[in-house]
Amino acid sequence: MADIHPKEALDRVAADFEAQGRGEKILSTDIPCLRKDGSLICVNIATAPVVIDGRKCNVGFFTDITERKLAEEALRKS
Repeated sequence: MADIHPKEALDRVAADFEAQGRGEKILSTDIPCLRKDGSLICVNIATAPVVIDGRKCNVGFFTDITERKLAEEALRKS
């Protein structure tokens, strides 16, 4: 997790992932992620439970919402 999330967001991200693992939530919103170039984006992460080789796992689907958040902020400012 430390490779793709900023240090200051790790506690929140870990708590969200743990809740997803327990099946308490399927969507984590407004999660900061780091791109390979170091730039920051904002994502929603939806999870779906799957069984792989008899082991329960969660598959995460990341949706970049950076542009939407920027547009919402611009709208609020206008």
